[in-house]
Amino acid sequence: MISCIDVVRRHWSTRVGDTVLLRLLRDMLLFSCAVTVFLTVLQLRRDCRRGTELVIERLDQIHGSAGHSLSEALWRLDRTQLELELDGILQFPDICSASASENEAYADATRFSVTSGECAPGPVISRDYPLVYRIDGRHERRIGTLHVVATLSNLFRALRRTVLDTLANQATHTFLVSLFATVLCRLLVTRHLASIARSVSSYDYREPPQPLLLHRVPAGRRNELDEVASAFNAMSMRLYNAYRDEHAAAAEREARRVAEAANRAKGAILADMSHELRAPLNGILGYVQLLAGDASLDSRQRSHVAAIRRSGEHLLSLIDDILDFARIEAAKLKLEIRDVQLSALLASVSEVILIKATQKGTHFRYTIAADTPCNVRADEKRLRQVLLNLLDNAVKFTDSGAIALRVTGAARDAVRFDVSDTGIGIPADQLTAIFEPFQQVQGIAPRAGAGLGLAISRELVRAMGGDIALESAVGQGSTFSFELPAAASAPLSSVEQCHGAPITSDRDSDGAHDDAYVVPDDELDALVALARQGDMSGIQRWADRVASRNVQYRPFADRIRELAASFQSARITRLVERQLARSET
Repeated sequence: MISCIDVVRRHWSTRVGDTVLLRLLRDMLLFSCAVTVFLTVLQLRRDCRRGTELVIERLDQIHGSAGHSLSEALWRLDRTQLELELDGILQFPDICSASASENEAYADATRFSVTSGECAPGPVISRDYPLVYRIDGRHERRIGTLHVVATLSNLFRALRRTVLDTLANQATHTFLVSLFATVLCRLLVTRHLASIARSVSSYDYREPPQPLLLHRVPAGRRNELDEVASAFNAMSMRLYNAYRDEHAAAAEREARRVAEAANRAKGAILADMSHELRAPLNGILGYVQLLAGDASLDSRQRSHVAAIRRSGEHLLSLIDDILDFARIEAAKLKLEIRDVQLSALLASVSEVILIKATQKGTHFRYTIAADTPCNVRADEKRLRQVLLNLLDNAVKFTDSGAIALRVTGAARDAVRFDVSDTGIGIPADQLTAIFEPFQQVQGIAPRAGAGLGLAISRELVRAMGGDIALESAVGQGSTFSFELPAAASAPLSSVEQCHGAPITSDRDSDGAHDDAYVVPDDELDALVALARQGDMSGIQRWADRVASRNVQYRPFADRIRELAASFQSARITRLVERQLARSET
């Protein structure tokens, strides 16, 4: 039995300690009881003081009403009359004893005293009043004392009943008010708090949030619970959106990481396959070159051989672009930054562009401004590749008009390159997209190429410390510009101060070329033999030897060296044929 009671008591205490409503009820009852007791004590003291004052006032009234008759009876020593008077005093409420006695100062032998009633046990109040007798109607003399005793038992019994009634009434009132307040708090607050707690405990930020709705009678104005519910709904939605965004971002990062890893692996493989891809194709082109020199071929066969050569060269160009882009993506592109002579570089570039411009009947011109530094800090091979890519695109997209390459000095000790044309132009919404890999200008007839030239050129320029800018208008042409650091040298003020090359060179459809320096025929014949054999190392040595013979041969030698590095034996042969044709004129 005791164990069951203990279990119930512990369960009840736990519920009381854990439940807000029960704690609220308990605290309200305790506080109300304390207030009730305090107020009851105050009322008890007040009633006790007032009751005592009433008793004293009654004693004073007794003295005032019976004092004269008692004085007359005491003066006459009339015991019977005194007893009657004192018995009358005992009839007053709470009076338990009364006595009248002579004043000791006037007693002869025995003090005269008359007493009526007995002093009751318990708290009492006693008062002594003087009994005064008027002699001859003039002189007053105190002849005795009236001693009256009043009990407080009735007062205390009344106070006890009052306290019990007050406590009972206040306890009932307090309990009912506390119970009503608890029920009201349950209906208005705690049941909604419990609903909010259940929603919070079951909330999962990874799932779409269910709106928290408080089941209550709609009110005209929002209160704190409505604000809490709205804040929770907003917070849960923000957390879910943040989780969803972070989950999507994490998935995107993982996909990007996997794609980048695969792309790096692909780029590394392609970058390592440079020789394996180009060597067989160069061998094919070498045999095609040998076939082209066979005098026994008729015109139809020569046409087929020429088609094979053009297709092979185009395929080799695409392979070179893809390999370059793969090296860039795989971060395996190595640059050799050094001082590059501008005049020699531009002369070698113009040799290549002249052929294509001549085929399309396009006017080509390049210019070096007088304030341009002699040298630029760059990788010569890659800078030549960038210029050739930009100029090749200009030729490709310019059916008629002019193509220009202008080199000028720029601020901050830099050299500015501008490649402009009067071609079809590029729409404004494609000025950024064309620099992406495998992208070409949309809305026009497809042109040859894989769409890698501009992407490679931009990355190469960035690797050398610059960036390509583009200005274009549809139907008016385009201008590609970039700047590279200048080498520490004096500005170009005359031809002789740099490389002996002209500052301006015009290229037209007739192939007129006033800055060409013809290499001797014997050297050209040796070069043709090396090209037909596919001996690129021998061609490199030939270029070094020719460049050392005469400074004027350097542009041609540099171009041959570049073509040999790219295994362009067919282009070398065509360039030699052009030089031989010029030497004959």
